[in-house]
Amino acid sequence: MTEIRFSSFPRTTPPPEFTTDLINAFVEVEQEIGTQHLEKGLTSDAVLEKLRPALLKLGFEVEHSKTADGKVRRPVFFGENGAPDLQYEIDAFQPSWGCGLEVEAGRAWMGNAIYRDLIQALVMDRSTFWL
Repeated sequence: MTEIRFSSFPRTTPPPEFTTDLINAFVEVEQEIGTQHLEKGLTSDAVLEKLRPALLKLGFEVEHSKTADGKVRRPVFFGENGAPDLQYEIDAFQPSWGCGLEVEAGRAWMGNAIYRDLIQALVMDRSTFWL
C-alpha cells in the first residue's frame, strides 16, 4: 500500500497513459524518500538521486550535477536562427512524453518556490523537436 497521491491537470481529462509508470517510480523508493518513513526529510537533490535509476529507465533526462553539463534545460523563448533566448533548468525531462519533473523539498513550499515552478512549467517548451 502506498501513501502517494497525485492529481492530474486538466481535471477534465484522464491522466496521461504514462502516469502509472511515473507514479511507480516514486512508489519504488517511497520507503527511502517518504517523510512518513524518515526521521528527517531529505533534500530535493537527495530525493532526485534516489529516483534517478527509475527515471532513467523511463527515458528521462535527469540532472546529474549542479555543473552546466549536468543540468537539464528546456527552452522558453526562441530568438534569432531559432536559438533559445531563455531556458529554464528542471530536474528531469522525458522527451517523448513532453513531461518535465521538478522535485522540491519542504522549503520550496515555505518560500513559495512551488509557484515559480508551476509558472515556469506552463511557459516552457515541451515539444520533442528541440533537444
